[in-house]
Amino acid sequence: MFIINNSRKPRQKQDAYLELIRVAEFTLGYAKRALPILAEYKPTSEEFFEFEGLVAELNHYIPMVNTVIYQARERIIEKREVPASKKIVSLFEPETDIISKGKRDTVFGHKLLLASGKSSLILQLTTLDGNPADSTLVEKLLDNHKSVYQVAPEQMALDGCFGSAKN
Repeated sequence: MFIINNSRKPRQKQDAYLELIRVAEFTLGYAKRALPILAEYKPTSEEFFEFEGLVAELNHYIPMVNTVIYQARERIIEKREVPASKKIVSLFEPETDIISKGKRDTVFGHKLLLASGKSSLILQLTTLDGNPADSTLVEKLLDNHKSVYQVAPEQMALDGCFGSAKN
């Protein structure tokens, strides 16, 4: 991962990705081979819940890791685009969104719409799906405010990205 994140040479980066894919496939093989062995095991009553949790985790993560490996092969080896909506960027929080901040940066997480009052008290917090343009969110922000407080705010200050002719 260090080489992938810091390499400026495309070939070096691709080789590091291929090694990462190889290690992921190797590890995934262990997990897949463990399932039939675990199916034969009869846990004691003390082990039962921990054992069932382990099996459930393997059944949860194996298909996700398969998908991640497939996506990595598509992007790195086959040089094909994988749509952002189809990508898994976090095994531990699969609903994580890819948020592009123009040409500046790409971050992972969730986009939030936040409104506060003069006192800095948070009056509204909405977790958004995906990465909608800020300029499309003003009406939603105002509608939410009016539905909760039965009145429109007297003043608003917005980041420049919220600007549009309509807004």
